[in-house]
Amino acid sequence: MQDILVYLNTIWSTYPIEFIMLIISSFYLFLRTINDILPPHLKINKRIKFLKKIASISNEINVSVLCNKAINPTELMTYFGSYWNDNTKVIRQDSGLLIFKLLSTGTAYTIQLNEADNPEQMYITVQSNNGFKIGKFGGIVGLVNNIDELQEIIELFSAIENGTPKIITTINLTLREKDDSISKAGEIIAKINGRNFSIVTRDNHIKITTNGFSSVTKIIQKAIRYWIRVYL
Repeated sequence: MQDILVYLNTIWSTYPIEFIMLIISSFYLFLRTINDILPPHLKINKRIKFLKKIASISNEINVSVLCNKAINPTELMTYFGSYWNDNTKVIRQDSGLLIFKLLSTGTAYTIQLNEADNPEQMYITVQSNNGFKIGKFGGIVGLVNNIDELQEIIELFSAIENGTPKIITTINLTLREKDDSISKAGEIIAKINGRNFSIVTRDNHIKITTNGFSSVTKIIQKAIRYWIRVYL
């Protein structure tokens, strides 16, 4: 080890520029090697492209569940009962519409009552906007909490729930500029269909449809990683 250090010191003393070039090239080779063994969605070059290409990202999750009872709009608040606490703040309450905010995360949730084909039934929809974040390099933050909160709200209606909740997640990506290195806008559409989910992606849009909460977090993560792999 000491001989190696003496050798490097000799190079540095005799050829300082060449020594710096050796260090830079060695570091670059190390990064290339690491990058080559990473899975596609984690590759360093793709994460840097994400930072360069994406100006902003917004997302929305809509959960819809059929209930075997028609709820009077004035009864909507009664289903929340002890759900209200110091962490919740009601923003708006109208006939069949409730908007409240969780102070711990800053996420706002909208609950609406919608008619079903059968007059004795009703759909309840719960919507969250930007409940999770996608970082500058494509990392996902807050998704697990967002899904847990949506599931907790739906469970308030478990006594009258009739069927499996349908969850539609949409992610809109604003590109800094159109670039053929991603794809031609709107022309290339990639799809994945599974037993209980479907994913549709464009260069600036991701739509995920799932039936039930089982594995929904993993499916959304899969969709984002798939977009990174295909379009960057």
